[in-house]
Amino acid sequence: MCEEWIHYFEKPHISVVQSFEGDSNEFLNGNVLHLHSSKKIDWDKVNIAILGVDDRRGLKSKDCQGIADKIRASLYGLRTSGLLGSIVDLGNVKGNTLDDRYRAIEDVLFELTSRHILAIVIGGGQDYSLPLSRALSRFDKRFQMTFVDSKIDWNDSEGDFSASNYLSVLCNNAIKKIEDLTFIGTQRYFVSPKQEAWVFRNNFGLLRLGEVRQKGIGSTESWLRDADCISIDMSCVQQFSANPQINPIVNGLSSEDICQMAWYSGLSDKMKIVGVFEIDASVYSILLSAQLIWHTIEAYFLRYNDYPVRNVEEYKQFIVHLDHSDLVIKFYTNPDNDRWWMEFDDENQEKLILACEKADFELASTGDMPHKWMRYIQKKQIL
Repeated sequence: MCEEWIHYFEKPHISVVQSFEGDSNEFLNGNVLHLHSSKKIDWDKVNIAILGVDDRRGLKSKDCQGIADKIRASLYGLRTSGLLGSIVDLGNVKGNTLDDRYRAIEDVLFELTSRHILAIVIGGGQDYSLPLSRALSRFDKRFQMTFVDSKIDWNDSEGDFSASNYLSVLCNNAIKKIEDLTFIGTQRYFVSPKQEAWVFRNNFGLLRLGEVRQKGIGSTESWLRDADCISIDMSCVQQFSANPQINPIVNGLSSEDICQMAWYSGLSDKMKIVGVFEIDASVYSILLSAQLIWHTIEAYFLRYNDYPVRNVEEYKQFIVHLDHSDLVIKFYTNPDNDRWWMEFDDENQEKLILACEKADFELASTGDMPHKWMRYIQKKQIL
């Protein structure tokens, strides 16, 4: 299958913009194999694959042609690392129609994920989250997705499909395979009461921008550690002076926030697909997109091989009996990095391990039920 992928993609046209003076082997580009110019690729040794989407349909900024190549030019000029393994750039996906591109991305991502290769998708509208979910839904296991966005792209209008309403189709197509959806960085005045009710009715996770500000960006780590896929809408980043012809985001995640979240995503042993969408043509957005992808790549090669690579039973365990109930929660922690998990038994007596924070253990130790635990109990009751 991999040998046929060259027909799925167009060759990127880039001129690497070097970010510092140095030897060619000091730049990330030196660690990247390009599908269209490499005679043979040993896919068993590939760690990360990058693919671009050159589709301006539905984007706020129409001056986005070649955006994936512009990001590559900045990304490949950043510093490499001695820890890096093998990265393959597949190019930009081809297709005469939107369905053609969706299907090509779905097929390729399914194969990459089967080979345990982290896939990074760059460009296009956030509706390209749909083929990401379709690829994951082809596996036997249920999956979790996290969306980083200031808005919730869902409405109940039949026949209305766009980058601002792809979630209705995503959920309808994959509802039996979705373990959880979470939304990070939403701003309440951008979310309608109907959208908010939809999230709560389905017991999806919601971490608003205000909560991120209050708790700190570290509060997003456990949410991202649970995810199989993250879909980032770059318009959620505060950039009031970056590109004045586009609707400015006067409040939002900072550039440091989004890069830290990209780091958490790359560091997660569960993360399989990272999508970076809704990128406008400003120099700010291009450079920031390149840097957050760099953080994802750098963190990937620093993974701890934690759960699910490692058996959670090997960790230090704590058993908490909640007051005024018959519930018993088992917590696990890796003392080497202070990561925490809790164990949830569903109605089929199957164990579900959820990433959590030490604060959840401390809350349970006082007799209170952690919010994430309560949400999963409610979620199981509606399935």
